[in-house]
Amino acid sequence: MISRVLDPLYQKESYPILKELLMDISKNALENQEKPEYYMFSVFDVKNVKWVRNPITTLDELREWLRELSKNPSKYRGVQITTEDILSTKIKWVDDKSDAEELITLRQLHYGDRYEDSYQYFKEPENLKRYKEAVNNCNVE
Repeated sequence: MISRVLDPLYQKESYPILKELLMDISKNALENQEKPEYYMFSVFDVKNVKWVRNPITTLDELREWLRELSKNPSKYRGVQITTEDILSTKIKWVDDKSDAEELITLRQLHYGDRYEDSYQYFKEPENLKRYKEAVNNCNVE
């Protein structure tokens, strides 16, 4: 499983780092062909001052993002790529105010309940397929 946080995009050598990451991810995908690997891709868009997050990203979609990053390195910062399997890891969470314990996922810890709820819905193949088709038909920049 792969989990990396990258922030090399203001360095001259950012392209080789992205290329190495893509090779690692591709190797991992080849080793685990029986089950498709999905990734959470997150990056800060410096120009538009916002986080761009793409849950349940396929390897091909991830390659496209990495190509975009290598073409426009000054536009992005704070690249985060984590497998959805890692984000599904459960941890014990203790609420500071009530001392109540509960199990939450790393996805909830890092990105909030909204992303957890979306993942639970879109991990179903039919729901994910409809979503990807809708995104591909959309002309939003």
